Amino acid sequence: QFHDQDAVADLDPIRHLANWREIPLLAVHCKADEWVFWEGQRLFLAALRDRARKPEHIEELVLERTGAPFEHLGFGKAANDVRLTEIDFLKRTIGPGPG
Repeated sequence: QFHDQDAVADLDPIRHLANWREIPLLAVHCKADEWVFWEGQRLFLAALRDRARKPEHIEELVLERTGAPFEHLGFGKAANDVRLTEIDFLKRTIGPGPG
């Protein structure tokens, strides 16, 4: 074991949902991610939606494979599609910005 399990558990965001301030959220994830597993992300997003006054403001873009290193570092060949999705999300949720 390389990490203090209690210290790692304290970092688990699902343990801190009582402090969550509801904001629009776009979660982008690759199911093939070798470091952060989709099932954990899915359960966290479900827990957020369960607590949310506006669960429709919690969106997700889930990719099967991207070609990025470890399917984690960036979004590889899907990077442009992810960027466009993020821009659209920000425009819809916080407005187009100046200019």
